[in-house]
Amino acid sequence: MKILAIRFSAMGDVVLTMPVLKSVLQSNPEIQMDVLTRRSFQVFFKHIERLNIREENIDLEFKSLIGLVHLFNQLRKEKYDLVIDLHGSLRSKILCYLFYLSGVAFATIDKGRAEKKKLLGNIRSNTKPLKHTLERYADVFRKCNIVVETEPLPQFGFKSSQIEKNKIEKTIKENIWESHIKIGIAPFSQHQLKSWPIERIHKLIELLVQEYKHRIQIFLFGGGHHEMKILSTLQEMNSECIHIAGDVFNLAEQIEFMNHLDMMITMDSANLHLANLTQCKNVISLWGPTHTYLGFGPLIPDKNVIIEISTSELSCRPCSVYGNIPCSRGDHACMEWISVDKVVEQVKSVLSISIEK
Repeated sequence: MKILAIRFSAMGDVVLTMPVLKSVLQSNPEIQMDVLTRRSFQVFFKHIERLNIREENIDLEFKSLIGLVHLFNQLRKEKYDLVIDLHGSLRSKILCYLFYLSGVAFATIDKGRAEKKKLLGNIRSNTKPLKHTLERYADVFRKCNIVVETEPLPQFGFKSSQIEKNKIEKTIKENIWESHIKIGIAPFSQHQLKSWPIERIHKLIELLVQEYKHRIQIFLFGGGHHEMKILSTLQEMNSECIHIAGDVFNLAEQIEFMNHLDMMITMDSANLHLANLTQCKNVISLWGPTHTYLGFGPLIPDKNVIIEISTSELSCRPCSVYGNIPCSRGDHACMEWISVDKVVEQVKSVLSISIEK
């Protein structure tokens, strides 16, 4: 059977498809699969055996309806037996409909929009979490009677090439980082409202450097001109122990480097899921307008600490599914109320337990 899987964006959602596609191919040796996604996301899939990554530049060449028809005409040459829509966007639905008209079966994700909407500003102590997005992806395949195993999750995590592993090990050795506490900090998210104020990140780094002095190395994660410019100002605080990961490693190497981190501090973002799908020892994530109960929470609870203002204290949380709705209060309390001292306290607590182990 030959399958086309579709997931264009966003980065965090694309990352969560990876373990599912990997599981499908491991559990079903008779299946061949292509994945249609953005070129910049191909790195998330390149390690999966029997998975072919489509090369089409979907954002530039195929945005219009006419473009999608052209894309379909290219894809139909592959003679797929089944199309799996893991996106549920207008573009992916149009492609599925075109395949349907040509006689190819398809299945589309159920995003649970209605049940997610009901939880907005309505999470109580007895509220049950909704199905995780990873399981929603798996269910699309299960509807087509395809076996998908999602546990134990670590076996479906990222696998780097030997070249990437060698470079990371060499860089760590050359910089004498082995004996240091290595903390990754990812201050950004796709939607600005999900990010902690950068002034707090600055203060957090300052206090961590004071606390651990020469024993700590901090690695800042981000991408794009605007984010890199902000990271540069943070690095200027202390260039001996603060590094910009993107200046040292490409994206594939950054994923491998996460295997060596003692901790990742992140927002509700792709880096949260990347850290969970590597051997990063501990993950601390800050949550504001969104909530883990909506299906995007950490994949491995045992190594994760959630920092958030409780919904009993701030009943408007969560105010949106994706964190793209302006704050109705006007003060962005869900992120502003998270203190630097609280985050530092959690870092010290997690690290002390980790070191004792």
